[in-house]
Amino acid sequence: MTPESLQALGSLGITASPHSARNLTVELAHQVEQIFCMTQAHRTAVIDLVPAAAAKTHCLDPNGDVEDPIGSGLAAYINCARRIRDLVQLRFDEINLQAGLQGTLTKS
Repeated sequence: MTPESLQALGSLGITASPHSARNLTVELAHQVEQIFCMTQAHRTAVIDLVPAAAAKTHCLDPNGDVEDPIGSGLAAYINCARRIRDLVQLRFDEINLQAGLQGTLTKS
């Protein structure tokens, strides 16, 4: 995670525990109920990898891509973090998942 990402999360009152990214695998795609992508290009790549996951693969923002703020300065990271937080809460609300986004992001 970039230092700007950590600062952006901190500005929202969220502490991030250490984590490591994982690539999506066919097996992992079959284990989950929903897959949310940051961009339409990501969604297309997931469906190309796992065609059977098409129905459960969605863009996090149904109205457009969530652009990567890398190289754009701290303000862009904070705006992106706010947008992602709001979109995740929207998606949780859609599936009636009761989970607070305030607090801590943990390794899954």
